[in-house]
Amino acid sequence: MDDAALTEPLAPSTDAADHVEDATISEPPPLDADGLDEKARRSLEKVLDEVVTTERAYVAALGALATAFLPLLRPHLEGEVAEVLATTARALHGVHRELLERLESAGKDMWGVSRAFSLMTPFLRMYATYCGGYTRALARVAEVRRTAPALSELESSRGEMLDSLLIRPVQRLCKYPLFFGELLRLLPAGGGLRREFEAAAAAIRSVSEEVNTRTKGVAEGARLVELHHELGGKVGALLAPTRSLILEVEVKLATRGASRRAHKLVLLTDAVILARIRRASTALVRSALSLSRS
Repeated sequence: MDDAALTEPLAPSTDAADHVEDATISEPPPLDADGLDEKARRSLEKVLDEVVTTERAYVAALGALATAFLPLLRPHLEGEVAEVLATTARALHGVHRELLERLESAGKDMWGVSRAFSLMTPFLRMYATYCGGYTRALARVAEVRRTAPALSELESSRGEMLDSLLIRPVQRLCKYPLFFGELLRLLPAGGGLRREFEAAAAAIRSVSEEVNTRTKGVAEGARLVELHHELGGKVGALLAPTRSLILEVEVKLATRGASRRAHKLVLLTDAVILARIRRASTALVRSALSLSRS
């Protein structure tokens, strides 16, 4: 398979994403041709290490979602939703497993990293298909957890929650433009290497924006799931499909005779939540007020 064949999006119903054959590409010029000094090189390598490390964790999460968690959830979903979610999760796992292999093979070769992302970019459109099914699956998780003990047992044994795994693809897609922004900030202007990364970044940004447009509100839904866990799952119906996030801020409040403490104030379309921040990742709910509509 040549590079041209890789520019066509992968059909979610196939298993072709499980492997992409190596393409023959001419050797790039030496890295020093772009005038990178040692400091810039070290900074770039640090960013690349983070990309590879987080990609490795993401591939593991996709594998767990596709092979362990979704089979338990599938019987509780509508037939079409279950099939779409399961198929796209497997396909995304294959695509990102291949990306990880290419990134690990590239090592500190910046050209190899850029090439790896350029070759996998067309397949990112599968995220739109995945996001179309994940929101409906997310709405069923709490019910399945109550009625299917096997799910709670799996979550406990693996130390991961199904709803958190379901939103990982959404979160990861939003990360790639940030990674490329950091890389481009470090690369000198006008060099061939920068042009390669700019082209790859533009392609990924275009796909990301397309997916966001087609799945409006998905990122907001992902944040509501995070808030649900941060608040200890103690706010009833936080994940209601009719509820939207309007504002989220940290404030300092003091009760009588006590020093000021950090709190999280969350404004939703139909409720206000005030929670005292105990640690960086958790908060204790002090009060939750529903807003009546006239």
